[in-house]
Amino acid sequence: MKVTTKGRTAHASTPEHGIDAIRGMHRVLSELYEYQHRLTKRRSQVEGIFFPTIVPSIIHAGVKENVVADTCELRFDRRIIPEEEAEKVRQELIGIFEGLMKADEELTIEWEELLYAESSGPTPTDTKLIQVMINAGTEAIGRNLPVIGGSGFTDARFYWHRGIPIVHFGLGPKDSADARTHGPDERAPLEDLANGTKILAIAIMDLLGYES
Repeated sequence: MKVTTKGRTAHASTPEHGIDAIRGMHRVLSELYEYQHRLTKRRSQVEGIFFPTIVPSIIHAGVKENVVADTCELRFDRRIIPEEEAEKVRQELIGIFEGLMKADEELTIEWEELLYAESSGPTPTDTKLIQVMINAGTEAIGRNLPVIGGSGFTDARFYWHRGIPIVHFGLGPKDSADARTHGPDERAPLEDLANGTKILAIAIMDLLGYES
């Protein structure tokens, strides 16, 4: 979502003549961080997925150092777990914004949905697609591939919601921090890349009916 608090400009030497949109966003952020804490109590039953998250990720405000900001824009990412319904999550967020405005008549909040997606999965572990991947892992590297849920967001959801089984296959360090996911020097060992290629090749041949 994108959330915008509205205010009124004024000279910084007389801020009482304006309405500070940044102060308004401070109230929004405080409430969202409290909501973030509450979400950690909602535990998923899917191995590999822990709890829902919300992360404020982009914020913009103001036009000049000596002017009270009349707008402040925040963008955030709210991840849902399979046990949640996206529509109920949407209403939770709207309820937060409406509640804040009800408590403060000077506070004006607008919101816009940038992306909306239902949770997809989990795919049953006895699905052929997953079993083929497990067998390919055993053949390529001599051990079973762990089957767990993931919190990533991908286009595979379009298949899932049309009744087509999906599986995500990844390589690299198991620990996201070690992989430096979405950070500087995001990485995967070359050995993992080679093994991952072998596993995919064997799985594809199996699905197409060829002997590896």
